[in-house]
Amino acid sequence: RKERLCLPPDLTELEEPLRSNIGEINNASLIATDDTSRREISARSADGGNHQMKNWKLRLFLAFISVTIGTVVTSFASFSSFVGSILLTYAGFILPTVLYYKVLKKTGQEITFKMKMRLCFLLIFGLFVMIVGGISAFLNLLDNGL
Repeated sequence: RKERLCLPPDLTELEEPLRSNIGEINNASLIATDDTSRREISARSADGGNHQMKNWKLRLFLAFISVTIGTVVTSFASFSSFVGSILLTYAGFILPTVLYYKVLKKTGQEITFKMKMRLCFLLIFGLFVMIVGGISAFLNLLDNGL
């Protein structure tokens, strides 16, 4: 499969390989289209167009899970509270705390005992809220008819 790109004349003489959304372009050839100053580059993707076939197992698995959840779960509000209690607590408390600690360590900044205690408190609080909220939302999901 060939991709066609139109470039202004000043961009047609590039020294390094062109890049696009589909990956590195190789075998580029310049072709004058008409009397205008446009030039057309005909190129082929470096992976031969197989980039869509790489993740077919993941896409099939996600589609299967989506269909299963859509048919099994009768209460979307209960399911969204379960997902939110797990994922949003992780994204709001646990992940920022861990990333902040890793950045401080990687940059070589001094981490005081007081700062470590604050980070540990946030981490433990996030884990507690995630576990209690997840269990509560799961029990609510079971009560509303999974």
